[in-house]
Amino acid sequence: MEMEKGNLRTDHLVFGMLVGIMASFTLSFFFHTNTELTSMLLIFNILYIFLTFPLNGELTKKLCMLLLGNVICLIWNSLFLLFAAAAAEYFNGSFEALYIILNPFLNLIWVVSFWSTSLTILSVSKDENLRRKHAH
Repeated sequence: MEMEKGNLRTDHLVFGMLVGIMASFTLSFFFHTNTELTSMLLIFNILYIFLTFPLNGELTKKLCMLLLGNVICLIWNSLFLLFAAAAAEYFNGSFEALYIILNPFLNLIWVVSFWSTSLTILSVSKDENLRRKHAH
């Protein structure tokens, strides 16, 4: 099924939303995450799904990248939370203000980096398109 230029992949978008919601709640449930991590998972999934899933590309690649992003989010935020707890203990609580300011920016750094890497993985070169057309 060939997609016309300019059409959005709403089927990918709907399926991605279902998988994203299930992945967020599954990871939150099994790893007993805090509200901050759960909210970051939901924000990442919503942004990633709405920005990536309507684009052309294989659904399996999109889903694998979404699940990989969820795992990276879990690891990144868990490590940062451990770092923040250690820094708060070391600085006797004066690190909390810096943590409140830094946390959204550091999350933004990995989200944007991951999203741009995903776009690179999902993009199909002109040569690959030509090979696919000649193969059929």
